[in-house]
Amino acid sequence: MADNDDVISILNDLIEVSKDGEEGFRSSAEHVDEPQLKTFFLRRSHEVATSVQELQDLVRSLGGEPASSTSLGGALHRRWIAIKTALTSNDTVAVLNETERGEDVALAAYRKAAEKDLPTHIRFVVVRQLEGAKRNHDQVKQLRDAARAEAAAH
Repeated sequence: MADNDDVISILNDLIEVSKDGEEGFRSSAEHVDEPQLKTFFLRRSHEVATSVQELQDLVRSLGGEPASSTSLGGALHRRWIAIKTALTSNDTVAVLNETERGEDVALAAYRKAAEKDLPTHIRFVVVRQLEGAKRNHDQVKQLRDAARAEAAAH
């Protein structure tokens, strides 16, 4: 079983990655014109924020100090979305590609955490949030594939 400090570290890593996702979805919403897509991204951002709060509460329950910021990689990723989108004039496919890339990072982090020997109540939360990350990833991929097909048709 992972010791308390290890569990806090694992959870804080997930908090940073999740905060990256929250900001990434919000940034994606700012860079698309289609109202339904904007709503999708904002809804996902809110859902991820709820997951972050849950992880932060777990860290506090273990006597730790929860991570309160995004990772450096996440900040760089969002900057890249902004630059790439500016260059491609709010290209929906470009935004969805970058959002999917961000979700790939989240999935990898959650899968890594789920492999650890965590206390049962924490494992339950991590696995449930992993399922949410998979769902987000798959939905973004579907939207991206549809946007690609639409772009190719025009």
